[in-house]
Amino acid sequence: MTVCEAEQEKAYLSGPMSGLPGYNRQAFVDAEEALKKRGFEVYNPARSDDDTVLAEIRRTQGEDAVWRYCLRRDILRILQDGFTSIRLIPEWQQSRGALIESLLCRMLGIPVMQLDDTRVELASLLRACWHTFIYRGHRSCPPTESAV
Repeated sequence: MTVCEAEQEKAYLSGPMSGLPGYNRQAFVDAEEALKKRGFEVYNPARSDDDTVLAEIRRTQGEDAVWRYCLRRDILRILQDGFTSIRLIPEWQQSRGALIESLLCRMLGIPVMQLDDTRVELASLLRACWHTFIYRGHRSCPPTESAV
């Protein structure tokens, strides 16, 4: 049975964006197109970004503020839109945002999957979180000036 024959799956795309050329938009677009060909409804956060808004946030508040703005927007989307899975694009393990989104989905009972339909187990998520947040020293939420 294909996705089209059953209830259409509604997938949320997640993966690395920050610090990559063009925010890795092409990888997101390629993943979106591949899933749509398989009958999925897809939310692609790379298509949600208004470059003018992001540029203004970056100019007035810095790059960390852009990251927080996008993460807040995407978490609200995950909470409100009834996704049937989150689909992770390659190199998701190095993305703070993808790890946070994946853990949130896991806690909400939304399956966490790679593009090839391989389920991402909790142990894999936790290993990636340890490596990204602890070993490499990234902070999940950089402090704001008011928190310093």
